[in-house]
Amino acid sequence: MSLLDRFRGQPEWRHEDPSVRASAVDDLDDDAQDLLVAIASEDADPGVRLAAVSRLSDPESLVRIARSDQDMGVRVEVSAILREMAVSDADPERAAVGLSGLTDSRDLGEVARTAGLEAISRLALDRLESQNQKTIGAVARRSVHRAVRRAALARLQDTDQLLAVAVRSDHKDTALAAFERLAPNGHGDRALLKVIARRARAKPVVRRAKAALTALDAQPTPASPDEEGQRLCESVEALTSADDWDLVTGGLVEAERNWRALEEILPPLVSQDGTPDGAAQDEQLELDTAVADRWIVAVARAREHLVRLDLARSEASRLRQARSEALAIRAELCERLAALVADESRDGEARIADVEAVRAEWLGLPELPSAPAGAGDDGASVGDRHFEELVARAERQVRQWRSVVDRAARLAELAGMLEAISETEKVDDGVARWASPHAEWTDLVQGSAPGEAAELTARVEIAEARWAERLAAAREERRRREQANFAKQQKRCAELEQALVDQNLELSGAERRLRLTRSLLGNLGRLPTRQDRDSLTKRLRELQTALTGRVRELRGLVEWKQWANSGVQVALCQRLEALATADDDAVVAKEFRQVMAAWRQASDVPRGEGEELWQRFKTAHDAIRPRAEAHLAKQDVDRGENLARKAALCEEAERLADSTDWVKTAQRIAELQAQWKQVGLATRRQEREAWTRFRAACGRFFRRRREDLVQRKQVWTANAKLKEALCERAEALAEESDVKITRVTANQLQAEWKTVGSVRRTRSEGLWQRFRLACDLVYTRAQHASNTEFADRITARAAVCERLEALVPETGDTGAGPPESLAETVAAARTEWRQLPPVPRPQERSLTARFQAGLARVLERYPAAFSGSDLDPQRNRGALERLCERVEALLENTSLPSAGGRSPAEILAAQLREALASNTMGAGVDLEAKQRADTETVKRAQVEYRAVGLVPGKVGRELSDRFRAACDLFFRQSPPPPAAGAPGSDGDGARRRGRPGPRRESSSRGQA
Repeated sequence: MSLLDRFRGQPEWRHEDPSVRASAVDDLDDDAQDLLVAIASEDADPGVRLAAVSRLSDPESLVRIARSDQDMGVRVEVSAILREMAVSDADPERAAVGLSGLTDSRDLGEVARTAGLEAISRLALDRLESQNQKTIGAVARRSVHRAVRRAALARLQDTDQLLAVAVRSDHKDTALAAFERLAPNGHGDRALLKVIARRARAKPVVRRAKAALTALDAQPTPASPDEEGQRLCESVEALTSADDWDLVTGGLVEAERNWRALEEILPPLVSQDGTPDGAAQDEQLELDTAVADRWIVAVARAREHLVRLDLARSEASRLRQARSEALAIRAELCERLAALVADESRDGEARIADVEAVRAEWLGLPELPSAPAGAGDDGASVGDRHFEELVARAERQVRQWRSVVDRAARLAELAGMLEAISETEKVDDGVARWASPHAEWTDLVQGSAPGEAAELTARVEIAEARWAERLAAAREERRRREQANFAKQQKRCAELEQALVDQNLELSGAERRLRLTRSLLGNLGRLPTRQDRDSLTKRLRELQTALTGRVRELRGLVEWKQWANSGVQVALCQRLEALATADDDAVVAKEFRQVMAAWRQASDVPRGEGEELWQRFKTAHDAIRPRAEAHLAKQDVDRGENLARKAALCEEAERLADSTDWVKTAQRIAELQAQWKQVGLATRRQEREAWTRFRAACGRFFRRRREDLVQRKQVWTANAKLKEALCERAEALAEESDVKITRVTANQLQAEWKTVGSVRRTRSEGLWQRFRLACDLVYTRAQHASNTEFADRITARAAVCERLEALVPETGDTGAGPPESLAETVAAARTEWRQLPPVPRPQERSLTARFQAGLARVLERYPAAFSGSDLDPQRNRGALERLCERVEALLENTSLPSAGGRSPAEILAAQLREALASNTMGAGVDLEAKQRADTETVKRAQVEYRAVGLVPGKVGRELSDRFRAACDLFFRQSPPPPAAGAPGSDGDGARRRGRPGPRRESSSRGQA
């Protein structure tokens, strides 16, 4: 930022003080919506954003702010505005946009209840989540739209909310629908119906609830559980005397079914709310103790009677049947096993599985029941022996078959392993894995029957051939790698030998190659033959010996160079120390630069001496460096300034190169050429580039000037004809009767006049005077018509002035008291003046001055009548005196250097240099902060000055002049610094901050 940029101002809505920005936002017009949106989105202070948000009317902007702003207060305010827009806006689109920015369930519920548009209310209800049952219930009770109430009621699942809608809703249709949900067809809980009948607001709901209660009371009373239980016990007890097994069984089943039905209709032991039901428990306890014991005893006796009947009838037949069935099963299993042993055609695994299944069935058979008394031998022992013999034969067959199967499986496994090894990528790993499975394969094949493993043998032979090929390829690849490694190591040895004979080899390179030689000796890798390894080892050892000697030689050279550099550095230190007594800064800077370059070349010295020389050099360097760098920096600054001046001359010449104002531009370019000669030199390259640019711009202008000279006269003649035509049209407007049309036409003619080019200088002034005279005549007629139009408004304002002037008679007793109700009369006149419609600006200025003069005369004549009001002269005088003293006190405390004919920019630069010097010396005075604080104090005083009422007479004029003079002097001596980081604005803004704001005329302030 340049020095002059600091004097530029900025609008108050970009002020560094948040309160000032908020006040500026309140003063903005409602039409400045884009600016308000920018402030609401970008300002750092939440209070300022809140003030801007309250002025916004665009729903889309409000929605964006509601989603992005980080402050809760701003979001709450935006939500309130959007909610009001969604509820009361008549435009469906704006209301929908406002609704889209709401996310809180309470806001959505309020919109659903109170929105003027049914569609918006329905949208808000749809956005409510189902778990917000309380909010949906409120919409169902109080929404202004019937369809919305119905939709909300349909989404209610909570019984309490349904009850609230049925009881508290003022809408009969909604309340009845909720009642139907709670008690469909009039069937519901008695307690719930009582609550609805007692508390419901809608009378139809009350009537329906009472009717449902009446219907419940009319239902008959069922029989007692005790009586029904006694009857069932008697029926079961009667069954013990019957001898028919089917009759007893059927009667018992029927009695048990009736008993279970009786238990289902008993009252529950807990109530609906989960608490124990005392009455139900007492009733159940009475039933258990009185009837249940009898029922249990009766059922047990009936079952015992059934068991006795069953045993007596079927015990003998059951035993015979069980033994017969068991023997038949055993015989069938023996037949199946014999068939399996005799069948040689079946697969071995299938035969084994079938034999194991038959054997498992035999073992799983239950124990053979004992034969009834008196029965003969039925062959059970013979069947057992026959089954054991068949099982032994089957086991021998299984062992023989399994030995063949296991050998075939192992051969197949080995064949797969050999095939996998023959296809492995790493041959070295496969060599160790191939031998063992291959030997096992050979042994198993030799012990197998001829032709048993023919297919597997063919597979293994293919794998063996493939493996032999892989081994041969691996050997060839290994030989090739060994040859490549041997060639690589030979190449490295050749490179080392070439480096050894290089005369430019440095110590670091020799040491690096010596380390490489040692590394190669320890790791030569795989080589074709042992002779190759021995030859490479011998060659590398010879190189190691030669490199060791070369390194020792180079180290000696380095030490000698370091010793020589010590002397060079001593000489450089002496040259640098001698510069301390030199007077010419240019010589010092040049010598300093040469010494630094020489020091970098001689920087390698012995370690012990280097530190001492370095400290000596650094001491001399630190003493000379600021002086040399200051001179070099000054040279750079001067050259930069020269280049900047020449660049500015080039830019101005380039701007003027396209100008058509030939005379003035030619004069200006001549001046630029003279200034170019006076500017100093820059660097050679920059000087050449700038001169080429400047000369090209000047040449382009003069070339265009010569080309334009040919056409200029023709253009002048054409433009003169056009302007004469415009003059004739303007003169013809004097005869038109419609003043408004003539004024608009005159404006259009003036616009056309500006589009016409220049004419010959001798005719230009005459044509302009002719055209201007015709237009002035049109505007005079329009002004006269305007005065006639605003005559009534002017008369009204003049009447107010006359009434105010009449309060102070021109002649008479000056000691007379004020008129009755003088303060009220003056207040009414001021109110009426502010409410009168506007008049043209010239009349407004004169009438305002007259009004202020009349008010000042009243205050000066009757000051006591206005005591305690905002027009109290004594109070206003004291306030004005205090403001003057405050600003004058700041002037007394401000110690600034005398201007001495210098510009404000030079004065400010001097202040900045003094501040920098103070900081350098340790003073640490923040002059800029103090200046900014004083400026804010003066600005606040100006604001308070505007709020002070009128002070009449000479005293008021003197105080006003005194205050303005103090403010002007303060801002001349101490221009207000711009806020840090604040972007500049136009010059008017700077003047508004740097000078006292708009004031009343001094005559008005003094007279008041």
